[in-house]
Amino acid sequence: MAPSSITIKMFGAFTASRESEKLRGLHLREGERLLAYLILHGGFPVTSSDLAKRFWPFEAQGMLDGQTDFPSVRQAIFALRQALGDDADLLTRPSKGSILLDVTGLKVDVMQFDRLIQEQGAEAAIAWETAVGLYKAPLLQGWTDGWAVQARKRYQREYERCVRRLALLAQQNSDRAGMERWLQLLLSHAPDDEDSFRVLLRSYAAGNRLVDSRDLCDQIETAVRAVGRELTAETSAAILETRKSAETLTVASEAAPSPIQEPVVAPSVTPGPGLKNSPTDDQREAPGGAMPVDSHFYIERETDSHFNRALLRGDSIVLIKGPRQVGKTSLMARSFHQARQAGARVVLTDLQKLNEAQFESSDSFYQALCSAIALQLDVEVSPRKVWDDDYGPNMNMELFLRRYILTSVSGPLIWGIDEVDRLFTRPFGSEVFGLFRSWHNERSLDPSSPWSRLTLAIAYATEAHLFISDLNQSPFNVGTRLELTDFVLDHVTRLNIIYGRPIEDAKLAPLMEQVGGHPYLVRCTLEALCCGSSPESIEALFEADNGPFGDHFRRIGLLIQQSPDLLDAVGEALKGRSVSNSRAFYRLRSAGLLSGANSTQPEFRCGLYRRFLSGIVRV
Repeated sequence: MAPSSITIKMFGAFTASRESEKLRGLHLREGERLLAYLILHGGFPVTSSDLAKRFWPFEAQGMLDGQTDFPSVRQAIFALRQALGDDADLLTRPSKGSILLDVTGLKVDVMQFDRLIQEQGAEAAIAWETAVGLYKAPLLQGWTDGWAVQARKRYQREYERCVRRLALLAQQNSDRAGMERWLQLLLSHAPDDEDSFRVLLRSYAAGNRLVDSRDLCDQIETAVRAVGRELTAETSAAILETRKSAETLTVASEAAPSPIQEPVVAPSVTPGPGLKNSPTDDQREAPGGAMPVDSHFYIERETDSHFNRALLRGDSIVLIKGPRQVGKTSLMARSFHQARQAGARVVLTDLQKLNEAQFESSDSFYQALCSAIALQLDVEVSPRKVWDDDYGPNMNMELFLRRYILTSVSGPLIWGIDEVDRLFTRPFGSEVFGLFRSWHNERSLDPSSPWSRLTLAIAYATEAHLFISDLNQSPFNVGTRLELTDFVLDHVTRLNIIYGRPIEDAKLAPLMEQVGGHPYLVRCTLEALCCGSSPESIEALFEADNGPFGDHFRRIGLLIQQSPDLLDAVGEALKGRSVSNSRAFYRLRSAGLLSGANSTQPEFRCGLYRRFLSGIVRV
């Protein structure tokens, strides 16, 4: 039999369509439930008496009198055949009193899931990951039939088992980031899974991620209490040890000054003779700012693939954290471009574009967001015309997205928010973040709601925990959390090749001692070499006020000297001491000047920053 053109989705809300058009008539005589029930039997015959018991129990009582004919079953099968139309022959009666649905020709997400999780061998990981991507929401969400509830629990167990296998495989391959990602996903579906919690907690501890560890402990305690259990002794001991270790990260509760806003300054180099195979003039791009999506100079890092997968999976919230000038905006631009090609609608809000008037209140802020989103999606509705003062800012924002934005988009919608740091110190910032968190929670509680199609992708540099005291109102401890870090030697080697190898590979390691893996500084250096500077003269360029790095360092010096707290923090770091002002440390780390796990372990992001700052700060 030729493959059917019918596509059936059973994860989440049940849908059945042919070439994107919903099948008509399925609502008649329990058509949807009957079809789902037959599919779950995987091509095995079902007796009429069984269907009568499940769907028309009053007729099933007739079996006590020896009745074998059930009019409701017969009529329902007839109605279902009509709804199937050209594919009616898939529904047959192999024997008297039995019904069989030939599922081999149907495109059903549940059947594909069943095949994929059984995959073994070299391609197993790809198959398992594809299966996990199919599980958009629990099976037949909202159906309360006993058979549907049992099947839902079974598929949830299979899904969780598949995610555990992926986490274990990543662990065996020494892919800690991958293992953490799978465990985070597992805990979002089974938040009281203490075994997975302890594995993830140990991984966070190994990476010295004490803030994430602390948040994770809060989550497991809340989840276990919610199901009426007590934590095991092993879990309680792990939480106690984590909180002792995290005490050094405790910060004062008073408001902190605004984080450093580091402008991007392009280097000023004098063009010179290019080297052989170096980029031509029309290919060359000045370092600084977001890179074009088709840039020759873009270097993919591990975070790129994780971010792309999270968008394709339709994760509720995807967070990208990283210091300034590490490439967050460029990463988002490329990934959003790929998401559009995959069929998603994408809108991007750069909070740097909003003026102070739009940041005056939550009302003005929300209206600015809604106007920008509507403009990008060609939705001709002005927020001001539909705003209702009786509802309040949060409700108005939510209603606008629900009524006018999500209804105008049929598929997934990705909303990227860049430079979200500007919200942290606003008096209404917690309201906004609480609203974002509520959409995540609503999506978990009701996967069939409009929020199930919305993905928030948020890029930021500042430590969120410094400004959000209520973890239950924070979107920064849920969803998929990614971190974009500096280049390693392999990345710099690849970029050097793209530039035509203006510096010998053997000299790249000494160069990185100066510029580290700082993407902007690495590109400034390679650009200068391509424009005529020699490797031997680079050291002089680092020091020259009128060289490619001069404006960049002058801007840093000006910002540091305007803040006594930052000056003191830099001085302590130069002496190799702990930074006594934790907030100053985190501001410097967000600005991309310092690195290190916490204020007790300050390090300079690169040798050039240490050298420059030692010249303006008295030690």
